[in-house]
Amino acid sequence: MENRKIKSRCIFINHGKILLCYDTVHNYYFFPGGSAIEGEKSEDTLRREILEEFGTEIKNIKFLTTLSNVGENSDETIVMFQAEFVNSDRSQESEIPVLDMPQIQAIWVSMNDVSMGNIKILPEFNYLKLL
Repeated sequence: MENRKIKSRCIFINHGKILLCYDTVHNYYFFPGGSAIEGEKSEDTLRREILEEFGTEIKNIKFLTTLSNVGENSDETIVMFQAEFVNSDRSQESEIPVLDMPQIQAIWVSMNDVSMGNIKILPEFNYLKLL
């Protein structure tokens, strides 16, 4: 792989649930966030991506860890954060529209379903141990 991608992803928690994005075309779950622009700090990437995807700002941002995802089709560093939406109404919606990405659904998923292995999040990692 020539260029390693840097991504910032976020864990949002609300009443025992976490917010996941579901790709309806490729059938997998992942945390909200996205790729950095060259020279951009990870926290700035996260703020920009969440604003682009959900149309809202975030607060109480906490760095959790950095993951390496290297495989046949991937070479990326993922910087994981935990945060809250500034607009608390977002935490009350069961499904949050993802702007300009009709194939992606953002839904609140039970942390119990994740811990029991009923929901697979890519890249695979025990994310709940970060909390």
